[in-house]
Amino acid sequence: MQTHNLQEAQADLFASLHSSLAALEAAIGERIQTNADIQKNSDWAKAALSEVEPTAWSTRIEAARGDADELSKLRFSYAQFSIGALGAFLNLEVARANVTGGQHPLNTAIVDAIIAHGDIVKGGEHDWLKPIFKARINAASKLNNFNDSWLQTRFEDGLISRLRLIQIKAFRVFLDNLKTRQYPLVLGTVVPSYLHYEGHPTRVWHARFVDCIDSEHPASRRLADLQEQGAKALTVCWQAHAALKTDHEAKLDEVHHANVLLNFLNADESERNANGYRYKVQQKVDAQNKSRYEYETRRQTLLGSLRNFRGLMREIVKSQRESAAEGEALLAEMEASKHSSSDRSLTLAIIVNNCLATDVHLASWVKQLNEMQNSFDNDLSGGAGLRSLDAVFAEVRDTYEFAVGKRRDELAEKSTT
Repeated sequence: MQTHNLQEAQADLFASLHSSLAALEAAIGERIQTNADIQKNSDWAKAALSEVEPTAWSTRIEAARGDADELSKLRFSYAQFSIGALGAFLNLEVARANVTGGQHPLNTAIVDAIIAHGDIVKGGEHDWLKPIFKARINAASKLNNFNDSWLQTRFEDGLISRLRLIQIKAFRVFLDNLKTRQYPLVLGTVVPSYLHYEGHPTRVWHARFVDCIDSEHPASRRLADLQEQGAKALTVCWQAHAALKTDHEAKLDEVHHANVLLNFLNADESERNANGYRYKVQQKVDAQNKSRYEYETRRQTLLGSLRNFRGLMREIVKSQRESAAEGEALLAEMEASKHSSSDRSLTLAIIVNNCLATDVHLASWVKQLNEMQNSFDNDLSGGAGLRSLDAVFAEVRDTYEFAVGKRRDELAEKSTT
């Protein structure tokens, strides 16, 4: 942390000395983040690709070569690992593409800094800046080089080509199934995707979308964006669900509260008046109403989160079908031409990956949606929470009654002018 703070302080210092240094330091900071992203994706891709290395499967294939059923299981299992590994690799490939071909802002910043350095007059007022320019340009250039620890596998390599063939085969099956399947996005279940096998879903994640040159695939771009939004919306749902379950469920024991009231009801008048019994019961009622109100507030937050998540899933299903059509058209076009550019191959792989990832995720997401919806429907307050919410709102509404009436009159007057 101290090293990180020192680097930030130095960057601020250099940036304050010259406008070109300021641009260079900004680009350096961005490239540090980019390199960290590549390193993370590289580590992920290395681990995923190690699971589909041919030598890792030799023993199992040899043992099963005389058993057609076992071979079939192994073939599907390898396909599952392959699709997941290719998804991880695609994320790395997209991250690397952002820093190749001179596209990254650091390249421009280095060139501009070299020009600014050259324009400094020797022996002039700013001559003292030249060594600083050299040091920062050198540091930026070193940062701009590829890291030896990054995965060296490339999109055109043999293993990746094998995985892409497996991916396309799965995509063709997916397309056939898509024509007859519907996703019931109301409460219910989703038919397990093709990529579920013996109850185990394929581990596949969506990849950031990169379109090919001289072509546009808007549905596929939107699907990638929606998948990211859907994952975030699901997290929000689970956070709201956790707040409802952990923070307030334990406090809201209606059975225990009812027994307290029944004991009070059946007590003698002298017992109710003795030792502050009546006051203690009133405190429990107040505390229970507070718990009911807090519980219902969290419950309505969960409802809003679930409705938003369900709406996103409907958009995802629509975009998935449109993206699948774009992928099918691009695949047919590439097969008809008998050759393809690397950018079109990468775009097709991303489209297919994201369609298959959506297929897997929707099945899981609807299951989770149902679980959280059941928590909402199972109102532990038996309607008392909503009554408490209504009671508090009634007090608030009375407080603002005059202001509301005045505002209504103002709006009515505006609508007639």
